[in-house]
Amino acid sequence: MRYAFSDTFQDSLCRLGRSDQNAVKITMADLFLDQTPSGFNLEKLKGNNFWSGRVNDDLRLIMSHHGDTNIVVHVSHHEDAYSWAASHDVKVNEATRSLQVIKSERLV
Repeated sequence: MRYAFSDTFQDSLCRLGRSDQNAVKITMADLFLDQTPSGFNLEKLKGNNFWSGRVNDDLRLIMSHHGDTNIVVHVSHHEDAYSWAASHDVKVNEATRSLQVIKSERLV
């Protein structure tokens, strides 16, 4: 399995505290080196095309799976990460073949 990350991931990483950023960076380094971190597991989220990866008891990586690559699109604390995933989607732009993270608006 290969891993990549998006600009939206980098933005969310910058909003975390220093110790949380360090935990995420260690997990990401292990993933990029193809060494699954201890306690890391992928869980398919219901209702969308995202997967969650456990950094620690509280932090979650939100990923989109494309071919043999998991693209990390967001990271935050457990409930915030799941809320973010529920309000976003990922599409491939057919014209540019680039990945687009789209915020979905709910109509009431």
